[in-house]
Amino acid sequence: IGRRKRVIYSPKYLAWASMASLVCRKAHAGQETYSGLIELHLDFNFKNRQSESDLSNCIEGIQDVLQSTGVIEDDKQVRRIIASKTFGGEASTTVHLFPLEDQNV
Repeated sequence: IGRRKRVIYSPKYLAWASMASLVCRKAHAGQETYSGLIELHLDFNFKNRQSESDLSNCIEGIQDVLQSTGVIEDDKQVRRIIASKTFGGEASTTVHLFPLEDQNV
């Protein structure tokens, strides 16, 4: 009772989060933190199926980086997510944020 989950991140995840944070900070430089409700569109491309990650884990990682870098105040602002996985070519992640007009969603 009253115990919190302790999350232990792998070295691979920590390296990814560090790199993703740098890219995110650079892309968001000079912009204010978004405080409204948002919709996220995420496209994850993996080199091959052996390097495939669970889609829900990929989404969670992106939300964590968006919050920790000040792009959004809190990942609770995300009310809608459209996400996809593809394979082949260079590994990449594309993130698009869209403000939701209806703040009652």
